[in-house]
Amino acid sequence: MDRVVQLTIALSVFATVVSAQTPERDFGYAAFLLQQDDSYRAISQLKRITFDAAGTEYADRANLLIGKLYADEKEAQAAVYHFTLVADGGAASLKFPAKLFLWQQLCSSPVQVQKCISDLAGAEDPWKSGLPKYLNLYFRVVLGEQLTEKDGEGATPALHVYTQQLLAKSIERQSLSLKKPWLAGLLSAVIPGAGQLYTGRYLDALISFLVTGALIAGTVFLALPPTNSTGGAIALGALSTGFYAGGIVNAVTDALSINEKRYEAFNADLQNTLYPRMTVALDGTDLTTGYKIAEAPAVELKAP
Repeated sequence: MDRVVQLTIALSVFATVVSAQTPERDFGYAAFLLQQDDSYRAISQLKRITFDAAGTEYADRANLLIGKLYADEKEAQAAVYHFTLVADGGAASLKFPAKLFLWQQLCSSPVQVQKCISDLAGAEDPWKSGLPKYLNLYFRVVLGEQLTEKDGEGATPALHVYTQQLLAKSIERQSLSLKKPWLAGLLSAVIPGAGQLYTGRYLDALISFLVTGALIAGTVFLALPPTNSTGGAIALGALSTGFYAGGIVNAVTDALSINEKRYEAFNADLQNTLYPRMTVALDGTDLTTGYKIAEAPAVELKAP
């Protein structure tokens, strides 16, 4: 009998504890973990909410926050999954922000970027935020397209100045000082080391010129009288050919590497100054979204 009483008491305590766990309390604990920068435990807490409050707006809010945390941790695939859950089947008040988060993730993927840009071109903007159009322009600049004044028409007031800056950036990208890989290779083919000289690798240019020249001279010396060493000439000639070809490949690689670094520097500056970083704020169970560009104050997204 005592065991029955103990079990009854235990079940009663468990039921009381469970009933005390409300979405408000769960979100409050998640917010506390986020304040402590404990994203790992925050994600676990939010996932619990998606299970306990499945099918409600609480679960949608939790999924949006989980996606944002995964995005911050560069876990793109996981972020896309949680954003898609809200964008496709979430509460009406959260679908558009979730789509914005989702587009940012997809457009940042080299595999998805072209389709994402196309989707943004025809995307609806029910909150009149101007962000779908702005993101479309932003990622077109990243891909190297030069925008025109017509592309900037219709920008919302909050994004008008940034849109004009994007137009200017698209022109700047076209005028980046880049090296021509084919020219670097051709120069090294004509004069060993000339391609490296063109790309600014002066020490490599000197080494390539001297070593290739020495190998060619040695090959000629072995092939002609009085040496007449056919075997030695063939061996040294093969080495000369390999070093000569390597110099051409090296010059082309140098040019490509220089161009890649200049594109990376341009895109990094573009991201730091004109990329709209999506933001999420949690106040109890209330969740607000917005975006922030560079050091400007965050702009809150609101349904009309």
